[in-house]
Formats: sequence, structure tokens, C-alpha cells
Amino acid sequence: MAQWQTAGAPTRYSTAMRQFYLDNRDRNKGQFSLAVDVARGLTVTPTFGILKDDYRIASTELGLTRSHSTHAGVEVAYAFNPDMTFLFSYMKDRYDKFLRSSITSAGTALTLDNTYSANIKDDVDTFYAAVNFAMIPGKLDLRFGYTLSTSNNSQPVVFGNNNLPVTGQYPNITNNWQRVDATARYKFDPLLVARLGWTGDVYAKFYYAWERNEAVNWQNDAMQTYMYSVSNSTGYMTWLAFNNPNYDVHRLAGSLTFAW
Repeated sequence: MAQWQTAGAPTRYSTAMRQFYLDNRDRNKGQFSLAVDVARGLTVTPTFGILKDDYRIASTELGLTRSHSTHAGVEVAYAFNPDMTFLFSYMKDRYDKFLRSSITSAGTALTLDNTYSANIKDDVDTFYAAVNFAMIPGKLDLRFGYTLSTSNNSQPVVFGNNNLPVTGQYPNITNNWQRVDATARYKFDPLLVARLGWTGDVYAKFYYAWERNEAVNWQNDAMQTYMYSVSNSTGYMTWLAFNNPNYDVHRLAGSLTFAW
């Protein structure tokens, strides 16, 4: 089946390619979570989930044959006192996909020599820690958080005849993402608010976050700092690293809320 039916359209692709919203798929999914009060003020919540998508693909078809994933983690919350709470969580995500493709042109019969497959695996580890503190109970609340997420991707290629690429395998892709954030929420004195003519509550909220992403990706590294040649007249064009996944960013936000 072709997604675009216009004859000769350049966006029309092979009928052998998989289309996830049209093709047959067998799905199995499970989710488990349990909150346990270990001690006074201490709650531990383990989480586990699994998702298995298997596509009923014939040997003459190309595309994704399976997409499996699991995630498991734990969250620990501790109330030190009514004015201070701590939170820590860890999550492990694993993804397993099997992709079948071909080096031949459209219309050519598929053989063990012109087909290849890639068993794509992703591992992601995410850590999160936060503390909530009422500096002035009922008036000024503070929150500080830190997140770290690391990932590793591998995609070894093997031909249908069990031969390996003569140029070697693709390097692994790694990524490290981290964020530090702080939030302050202040409730104005009700008497002051009443003097100003308001009958409800007024809150001021300030938010700051710093994020950094560090990626080692051979696909992006090969393109920096120039993209491919656009034409014979323009040559190589500089894109100011707009597609560079490595960045540092600072965010600052504020709001004023009226409640009644």
C-alpha cells in the first residue's frame, strides 16, 4: 500500500515498507505500581512496566518486525517534618527493536545477500532528587531539584547471509542530559491584600532552571559545522549549528496569581 496515491509523486514509497498505523500488530502491555509506607513519613513506590509490539511481517517485506520496551524504577518520598520533604527517584528504560532493510532497488527480489537487519537497543538511566522547604510556613515555600538522564544506543548491522559490513559497525550513540531547577512561591499577607482592595489570595512565583545536554552522535558530528552542499552556486551553507544537540540554557520565569 502506498500512502500517497498520485502516480509519479516523489514522496511515494515502496509497498514493502511498514506503516505502523495500517499494518497488523500484536501488542502486549503490562503496568505495575505499589506505594508502601515503610515507616512514619517514608513512602517507597516501586514501578514496573512492559510493552511488546510484534508486527506480523512476511519474509518478503521490509521494516520493523518488533518493538519491545521495559521500564523499572523506584520513588522514595520522605517527610522529615511538616515543613520539609525529600524526594528521590530512579528509572531504568530499555528498548529493543529489530529492523529489516535492503540495499537493492525497488522491484528487485529480496535475497539473503541484499537484505540486512539491525537489532537496535537503547538503555536510559534517569535519576531525580528534590527537596521542598517551607522557609516561612504558610508564606514562603522553596523547591530545589536535580535531574540526570544518561542513554546509550547501539545498532549493529548484520546481512541476511550473516556477513558483517566491511566498513565496520556504527559507533554507539551516547547522551547525557541534566537540569537544576529552583522554585520560590510567596503568599502575600492577607491584610495587605485586603487593604489593596482584593478579597482573595495573591501569590508570586519565581522559577529558574539550568539545562545542559551532551551528545556523542556520529550522525550529527559528521554534519557540524556545515551541512551538505545545497547547489553548485551556493556551495556549503553555514547553519550556525542549529541542529547541534549539545547546548547550555538558562531559563527564568515569574508569575503573579490571584485566587478567590
